[in-house]
Amino acid sequence: MDHCQHAETALAGNSSSDFDPAAMDREIELIDQFYDQLSTSPDVASSQPGPGSRPASRSSAFQLELALDLLNRFRQEPPTSFRDWLSDLADRPFGEAQIVAGYGLAAVARGALDHVRADYLTPWSGRDLGHRLMAVTVLWAMADDELLANEALSIAISWTRQSGPERAVTAAIALGGPLGLRHPTEALRWLWALTLRDEPVSRVASLAIGQLFALEIECQRARNDVARFLLRKVRSLTKQGTTTLEQNRVLSVVDSVLEATKLGARMPTAAMVLRSRPGNFESFAEMWATALNSVPHRRRAVVALHLTLAALADDARGVELAAQLGTAILPRLTARTIEVLDLTLPDPQRTEAISAEVITAFFGAWQLVVGAL
Repeated sequence: MDHCQHAETALAGNSSSDFDPAAMDREIELIDQFYDQLSTSPDVASSQPGPGSRPASRSSAFQLELALDLLNRFRQEPPTSFRDWLSDLADRPFGEAQIVAGYGLAAVARGALDHVRADYLTPWSGRDLGHRLMAVTVLWAMADDELLANEALSIAISWTRQSGPERAVTAAIALGGPLGLRHPTEALRWLWALTLRDEPVSRVASLAIGQLFALEIECQRARNDVARFLLRKVRSLTKQGTTTLEQNRVLSVVDSVLEATKLGARMPTAAMVLRSRPGNFESFAEMWATALNSVPHRRRAVVALHLTLAALADDARGVELAAQLGTAILPRLTARTIEVLDLTLPDPQRTEAISAEVITAFFGAWQLVVGAL
């Protein structure tokens, strides 16, 4: 039994109750916005999480001062007063104050981990979304600390096991951020297992894998763990006996990766891969083509392609990159899929305009190759 199968077995039998699809859509939107806060937390674009990282939305000195102030509050105020103050903070719209509080509580955890876990993390992880996001922020801050990083991972994994859908969602969100970047193998193992759960949990787990991919692309020293992991899953679909359920599971996650955007912006991560990691694009194109060729997953993959081509329109190398994209993807597509793309790119009903030059380059490069054969 491999590691992923072990995680899936551990989660067998976990299921969530009936849910409100509209409410779930709203929660997914809020979680997506929360991931954008990564652009105002540790400088993930320049380094992996590690000792010495600090929040950076205003100035490191400013936020460090606030975090130390929170630590002093913990030492001086009665426990109930301190707990009520943090709970009130969790009820407010998420922003810099909550990020700083997460770092402050992580500092408290250095000397009182059991207390932080029992009085804050465990209760918060099963409450409303605001409290769950506060719990995630603390785990992300702990992931930056050599002394606490492994404990943060253990706490997140514990929430995936027989702890209810709320805590499973909290774990998925946490594993899709700096905690997952610190422990990519474990994060992917448990996130993949969570995609087996009922829709509320599986949707967040898929989103988290996409966000972990975006975070990995932005971190110059990070490896391509997500892309390699997912490519193995895509290639496994060619094995005899693959079920429709497994195909849907794999390609739904692929669509989430294709939809991932630059942290704090709406720039498709795929465009960043083209610009900064061209050597990795063949494997990325293979996953994209597989999703495009699957009718149930085609729409999301087409929208992601549209947004990526639109993002290239303002790039000085946009035409060149569009040609590379077409050359990598089009040979892998069925004739019907190419026909669909020809009809839907560009789509005049979409607000993102794609220049005719970029479209011509996307389709033209492959047509030149075919004509030369």
